Amino acid sequence: ESEVNFHMVPCAMQSVVGPIIPEVVAASVAVVAGDNTEIRRVLIHILAALEECRLIMKELWSLVDQSGFYDVYRPALGGWHDDQGRGVVLAGVDPSEPLADTCFAT
Repeated sequence: ESEVNFHMVPCAMQSVVGPIIPEVVAASVAVVAGDNTEIRRVLIHILAALEECRLIMKELWSLVDQSGFYDVYRPALGGWHDDQGRGVVLAGVDPSEPLADTCFAT
């Protein structure tokens, strides 16, 4: 359940912000035209969407196990690097060989 919620929070935020993207793109016309009323309207929609995203993020702590986040998800989001900074070393791959030579060997 925690993993599902972890992935659903960004989906919920995208569903809030997605509908205003066309407005933001179209606002460039209002900027060029100096249409302050339209610019203000779009900015108010952006503000409302960001506020809703903030409220969704506040729910994250009650929906996702914190130890799972810090012990599992956060390291995964940070990437996989060993102590020499080599990144992922797959089983059966010689880490001293360039990756392109290993992947595209014929």
